[in-house]
Formats: sequence, structure tokens, C-alpha cells
Amino acid sequence: MYDLTSNPPSAPGKGNNSLGGPSIFSNLFFTPRNLDITNWPYQDPVTGGNVYYRNTNGIVNPRWILNNTIQTSLTNRFFSNISFNYEVADWLKVSYRLGLDTYGERQTYEIQKGSVGNDLSIIGTGIYRTVNVNNTILDHSFIANVQKDLTPDLELNGILGYNARTDEFVQSGLESSQQIVFGLMEHRNFASTTSRDFRGNNLNSTNRRSWYGAYFDAGLGYKNFLDLNVTGRNDWSTTLEKGNNSLFYPGASASFIPTAAFPNFGAGVLDFLKIRAGYGTSANFPDPYNTRAILPIVASYQSDAW
Repeated sequence: MYDLTSNPPSAPGKGNNSLGGPSIFSNLFFTPRNLDITNWPYQDPVTGGNVYYRNTNGIVNPRWILNNTIQTSLTNRFFSNISFNYEVADWLKVSYRLGLDTYGERQTYEIQKGSVGNDLSIIGTGIYRTVNVNNTILDHSFIANVQKDLTPDLELNGILGYNARTDEFVQSGLESSQQIVFGLMEHRNFASTTSRDFRGNNLNSTNRRSWYGAYFDAGLGYKNFLDLNVTGRNDWSTTLEKGNNSLFYPGASASFIPTAAFPNFGAGVLDFLKIRAGYGTSANFPDPYNTRAILPIVASYQSDAW
């Protein structure tokens, strides 16, 4: 699967600009309705910088943003499912499923130098950010299905399974500021490059987690009007320490159909009535890398000499 998106940046407004950089929508709120914005100059023909109606040039012309800022996202994705089934007996079937979902994404964020407004000391000099993301999900499942009549009136249905899933997310990125030549968007055309964005967020991260689960689902049915079901699953997660990473969550339910058990029940009033009661629980595991103290790494901006 291939997907490409490209559009001008948009962000929540903050005064006469935005929290995330120049925004067309935020700056339009500060544009008088009687101003012919389509015919008003928006760019200095020499420097390429912003031009607008205010004497102080205090806000960005929306047309300058439209022509000099852009966000892009290019995604290549592959996903597949494979399954194998085998009938051991007329009452027992086994199956194996393998699922893979992986994608690579390249994101860019570009602002030519010459912008005005918030964060002028950084954004106004020009910004070029590139981020590469790789995400992979691998899932295995082994399932045994049982369906057997124990007696003419009693039926057994059951599922016994094992599941293993691994998620891996890897992101690497760079952001450059202080553009040298207007119009050229390459990291080598900027005087300063860092692995953090202009807000201080880290552009590099790795996240890997795995879950392993064994589960069962057993049900007894009596004459198609009385059913009892018991379920249970035990999960092990790599996001917790060994010895404390296991969690069992059971469930049970029962149902009764009086209109089937008693043919004259509710005659002329009820066609079907089912009474059911159930109890269930579920697990929730935390995000990885939260069980021990960590050492934060805050590297300073790296500057290249020109």
C-alpha cells in the first residue's frame, strides 16, 4: 500500500500565530474583511520573506504560508494473513494463523526563512525536519476447536488457544534551523541541526513490547435451552518485570430459554424469552520502560561552521 499526503501546516491558534508554527487559519483571524488578500503582495522579491499589510510586518501573510510552508507524509505499508487448518477428528479441529502488518513512513516539515510571529528566533530563520518511522506488528495464534455431543441432550463446545504478539516502533529524525539559501530544503543548507524539534521534543525513539497469552472458552448446552459458559485467559507481558508480568482474567455466563424449556410458557404473549447472566474481567498492561528509573539524555544543539 502506498500513500502520499502533502498540505500546508495547520495548528491551534495562539495570539497572531499558532502553537505549532505558522498557520493559515490563525492568521486569517487577524486579517480585515476589507483587505483584498488575493492581490496584496505576500513575499519580498529579494529575500523571499513575509510581506503583509501591517507596518510592523507583525503577522504572517496566509498566502506566504501557503507558498512557503509544507508538511508531507509518504507511507509504504504491507500486511498479510496466512492460516492453516487441519481436522484431527470429526469433533476436533486445529488451526494456525500468522499475521504481519508493517509500514515505513517518511515525514517532512518545511518552513522557508522569513516567517514572523511566535518563536521567531527559531522558526523565522527557517525550519527543515525529516522523520523516518518503521512500525511492525507480528502476531501468531494456535487454536484448537472442540464440538462434541457428550449425550443426546448434552453438547460440549470449546476453544483452547495460544497467542503471541510483538509490536516494534522505531523513529529517527533531525531538525535543522538557520537556513542559508532561501528555497533549498536540505539539511546541509542549514547552520544548525539537532535531534529535537524547536519545542524540545525528542525525534528519536524505539519502542518494543510483546504479549503471550493462553486462553480457553468452554461451554455446555443442554437441550438447546440451558447453556453454561466458562472462559479464562492468562497473559504475560514484557512491559513488566519477570515474576510480576502475569495476569489471569476469568469469565463465566449462563443462559436459560424458558420458552424453549416449557412449550406452553407465555403462549399467545411471548414468542421468545432468554434470561442471561454473566461476569467478565480483562487485563491492562502499562507502556514499556516504566518499571525502573531512567537517565534522560538531553543533548545540546549541534552547530556546523559555515
